[in-house]
Amino acid sequence: MKTISIVTPGYNEEACIPALVEKIKETMEPLGYNYELIIVDDGSKDKSFEVIKSLNQNFPFLKGIRLSRNMGHQAALDCGLKHASGDAIICMDADLQHPPSMIPEMIKLWEDGYDVVTTQKVDNEEAGGIYKAFANSFIIC
Repeated sequence: MKTISIVTPGYNEEACIPALVEKIKETMEPLGYNYELIIVDDGSKDKSFEVIKSLNQNFPFLKGIRLSRNMGHQAALDCGLKHASGDAIICMDADLQHPPSMIPEMIKLWEDGYDVVTTQKVDNEEAGGIYKAFANSFIIC
């Protein structure tokens, strides 16, 4: 069975991490893949790493890495990539600005033979402010 690695750098994300872990589990479990979620704490000043360690007791797919100081998003991402063991790697931020609900479609495209799958937020200008307010209401962090 193939393994999917989800690499997530974060800085001061203690409030978002529990929701992220739950949403990853809800998204990945029905898909039938082995998976790991690697959260790289980029030298947070809050209790992000303590939250990761605590959640790991109930979510064995969760791995935490703590950088000794804030090294920046790219360095944290690079660290996570070096520790990923999956056949495919998905990168997303810990604050849920990248919805885990997109993961199944990304995996499908990868299974269809694409080497790289990327996403981009699209602003729907026709929908205007109401659409944006509604869409943004689903990001709770």
